[in-house]
Amino acid sequence: VTIKYIFDLFKKKTLKYAKSTRTMYDTYYNRYFKEIENIKYKRLTSIQLQSIFDKIETDSPYIAIICMKMCKSAVNNAIKKKIITVNKFNDVDPIKKPKAQHKHLTVEKIKEILEIAKKGIKGFEKNTKKYYTMLYVFIGTGMRAGEIIALSPSDFDYKTKTIDVNKQYTKKELKDVKTTNSNRIVYVFQELADVIEDYKQDIEGDILFPSEKG
Repeated sequence: VTIKYIFDLFKKKTLKYAKSTRTMYDTYYNRYFKEIENIKYKRLTSIQLQSIFDKIETDSPYIAIICMKMCKSAVNNAIKKKIITVNKFNDVDPIKKPKAQHKHLTVEKIKEILEIAKKGIKGFEKNTKKYYTMLYVFIGTGMRAGEIIALSPSDFDYKTKTIDVNKQYTKKELKDVKTTNSNRIVYVFQELADVIEDYKQDIEGDILFPSEKG
C-alpha cells in the first residue's frame, strides 16, 4: 500500500468537504508529499516524515498544522477500512503554533482615527455625527458592535455616565445579550459622555443608532 493509494482513498471521503478545503489539501499534497507518494507505507520511516514536517514548519507552522490534520485523517481513514493498522504520523513531533502578536493602536493613532471620523467621510456626510459617535463608543467602551447597534437612547444615563448593556443585534434580530455577564453596566468617561449626550439630542425613536431605513 503506497502513500498515493492512501490519499486517493481519502480523496473519495473528502468529496463531501467544501471545495476550498479539497483544493487546499490537493495543493499541499502536491507541494510536500508528491515525492514520497510511491513509497510503500510500511517502509515509511518516522525520520522521513519528521524531515518533511520540519520543512513545512519552516515555511509556515500554520500550513504544517493543516498538513498534519490532513495526513492523520487520511491514514485514520485507511485504518478504519482495515488497510493498515498504525498511524505513523503520530510519531512526528508536535507542531508549535506561534503565539499571536496583538498590535495595539497608540493613543495618537486613536485620536487621528476619531478626528477623521469627526470630519466625515465623503458620501456619508449626513451621517457623520452618528458614525463618529458609534466609533467613539466602540473605542471608548470595548462594547461589541451588535451591542452598540442595539442601544436605545434610554440605555445611556448622562448623570451617572453609564450605558446599560442589555440587548444585542445579531443575525438581523434584536435579542437579549447571550449571558448574565454580558448584561452589564458600562461606565464612560466625561468626554465620551458629552459626545453621546450631544448626539442623543437629535434622536427620535427608541434606537440610538438607527439604520438608514429607520
